Amino acid sequence: MASFFHTSFHHLTPSERARITSPVLWLMLVLVSGLFLIGLSPWVPVEERPVYLGGSLLFALYSWVLLRIFFPYAERFIWMRWVILVGHAAFVPFLPLLFPDTGLLFDVLMSSITIILITILFGKKAAYLFLTINTLPRIFVYQASSLLFQHSFLVFVIPVFSLVLTETVSGVGTLLNRKISYLEAINHVARKVGSTIEPQEVINLLSVAIRDTLDADTYYIGVQRDGGLYLEVLYDDGKFYPPEELHPENSLTALVMKQRRSLLIGNIPGELPSLGLTPSTIGAEKMSLSWMGTPMEAGGHPLGIVAVASYRLNAFRPDDLELLESIAQQAALALDNAYHHAEVEEQSHRDSLTGVYNHGYFLLALEEQAEQMQSGNRSLALIMLDIDFFKAYNDTYGHLVGDQVLVRFSDIIRRHIKATDLVGRWGGEEFAISLPGANGEQAYRVAQRISATLRGLQLQDRDGNAIPPPTVSQGIALFPYEADDIYALVDLADQRLYLAKNRGRDQITPSLSHWKHVITE
Repeated sequence: MASFFHTSFHHLTPSERARITSPVLWLMLVLVSGLFLIGLSPWVPVEERPVYLGGSLLFALYSWVLLRIFFPYAERFIWMRWVILVGHAAFVPFLPLLFPDTGLLFDVLMSSITIILITILFGKKAAYLFLTINTLPRIFVYQASSLLFQHSFLVFVIPVFSLVLTETVSGVGTLLNRKISYLEAINHVARKVGSTIEPQEVINLLSVAIRDTLDADTYYIGVQRDGGLYLEVLYDDGKFYPPEELHPENSLTALVMKQRRSLLIGNIPGELPSLGLTPSTIGAEKMSLSWMGTPMEAGGHPLGIVAVASYRLNAFRPDDLELLESIAQQAALALDNAYHHAEVEEQSHRDSLTGVYNHGYFLLALEEQAEQMQSGNRSLALIMLDIDFFKAYNDTYGHLVGDQVLVRFSDIIRRHIKATDLVGRWGGEEFAISLPGANGEQAYRVAQRISATLRGLQLQDRDGNAIPPPTVSQGIALFPYEADDIYALVDLADQRLYLAKNRGRDQITPSLSHWKHVITE
């Protein structure tokens, strides 16, 4: 029964609904007051005056009860809904019998007022039921009172007028319901994405929001990264596809990204040629017929694109695009915030002078890499490096030159390692390199290349005079074959580093031949 009385206005609070229905109910009281004044007028026969006055007082009392009791509690008690619906529908057509002179006017007005209230409070189906119950007694009453011949048009006009009112109010309610649902969706997305600082989580929440709020066969989320556009989410025809780089040349995606404004296409085959674009597909090899997309931007900077598509023509409306824009904007702000947070967090892991990882974070990252290598039964090589006689070098040429050496040395290390390798500043002029997946011999070759490059480094003092480049001592240890935890690994590599220094510096310890005897299988 609750679903029968479902209304598009059910999202509104009781006070909000009261603000909509109160003017209609007060209009009912005005009509009753008019009936009372008519009863006092001299042109009403004396014998009919009690009917008018009594009827107006009865209507006033009923309107007050309806306003204060019936409607507020009709949401909770189903029987009250039936009383309002059936009672009004059956009673209103009898007004012409009670008030011969004004009954027809009241029939028209009361039927119209009631159908508006029924539609707002109880829904379209209830309004149609009212309309049916209201029309049948009217035919009987008009026929019994000889009104059918004189006012037969009212038998048709009142139902038709009530039908128009029902459809109008119901349409407004549907539009209101749609807008409220959209606002709820936007608010939900804003709360969810605002609660995370993880870029991938923001993208996942955006994906869920699109799937829950828009009737789309396809949608994708593209994020700009490293100069390219990467599809982080691609859903098509009931299936998710793996992330990939998107090359959006001469496409709707390219047009949105270039113009940095939203686009709604209701008929792709018909509209694409006029835009100078050629049809293309991603995901399933099936051409979509409707498409809309909007750029994700924050602070005037493009972050990516969100697009949805359908295999039906004209599947999306302008308010669907507005919803997509709002959701995408909320996600863009959260994504931008997540990126900034990631940048700040990354900077907190870095040494301020050289840009390599600091001591604390390097240890954490080293432990994580060691666990990954151990679970995959692979080795990890650690190189500890220390610039020889750096204090004397600093004292001789100044701290600015010393800082320049540290920065250049960090750059040299990065040039000789892979993106998956780690480099950190252990402290002062001492550095550490983690080489996941490398054995001792491979680590030794990396150390050799770093030493050779450092020897060829060209440096100048503050006066522009050439100064000799420093040398570096290095110690290598292998996990887990020489040490089974990172602290033992660091300690062993550090011992070998100082052994290299004691042997005259500018050396790598142990020698290459040592690694031929370390069994890593």
